[in-house]
Amino acid sequence: MKERLRAPAKINLFLQVLEPLPSGYHEIYTLFQKVTLFDELEIELVDIPGIKLQVTGGEVPEGETNLAFKAAKVLLDELGSDQGVRIHLRKVIPVAAGLGGGSSDAAAVLKGVNKLLGAPLSQEELAHLGRPLGADIPFFVWSYGAALGEGIGDILTPWPVHKAFYVLFTPPYEVSTATVYKKLRLTRRKEPFIYDPGQPPWLRGLVNDLEKVTLALHPDLEEVKAAFIAFGALATLMSGSGPTVFGVFDQYQRATQAARALASRFSGRVHVVRPCGMEDKG
Repeated sequence: MKERLRAPAKINLFLQVLEPLPSGYHEIYTLFQKVTLFDELEIELVDIPGIKLQVTGGEVPEGETNLAFKAAKVLLDELGSDQGVRIHLRKVIPVAAGLGGGSSDAAAVLKGVNKLLGAPLSQEELAHLGRPLGADIPFFVWSYGAALGEGIGDILTPWPVHKAFYVLFTPPYEVSTATVYKKLRLTRRKEPFIYDPGQPPWLRGLVNDLEKVTLALHPDLEEVKAAFIAFGALATLMSGSGPTVFGVFDQYQRATQAARALASRFSGRVHVVRPCGMEDKG
């Protein structure tokens, strides 16, 4: 039996870092939005015990350190199963780019293997199982297009999906989330800047507390952000800990024109995407 899945990327439409926690994590207040950029997975149950992961299209490990591998293992361990699992992962989402690709892959494996085994665990149980592997894995387990993330990003509240076109620009280097958080100096108040779910967040202004750290490490991203505005973006922001920067556009034509201009001016990968859940709406 085989299961084929697509694992979407995400962007953070706002990200506020609040108090550090004893666990080493930070409390955050963020808006996750899935977008139409996907890794592809094919999962198969086989008779030979063990987990085998094959990756194409990206420089990521194929062994036990890969989140997709870890997800399969933690699920089989939870069920006490020695079922053999083979996973083929085709990477499209840039790696270590602030787009959540690894967590999305892990969530897809949890859902895919669970389904192939007859769905013994609920979505809630899968989200709980994935949480220790990555704080944003629960968001990818649930079917929400967008969700407010609190706690360490694992306490989720569904959020309206607002129509837009996003242009993602990912430079040809990776950024370590741990390094960015380590360099972050918390100067913000303890209470978050609250957004209204009834309005697109860019109308109030997009905020990412991690952006100043990553931009200090990579000042070239300031030029990318300025270019987005020059090319007609309604707003621009770094996603997660970066280095991906996105621009918000209200028209597809403007988005594609900006994407072409960015690709000709800067070295990196450019994608035009829509929010998941809006693909077939106007």
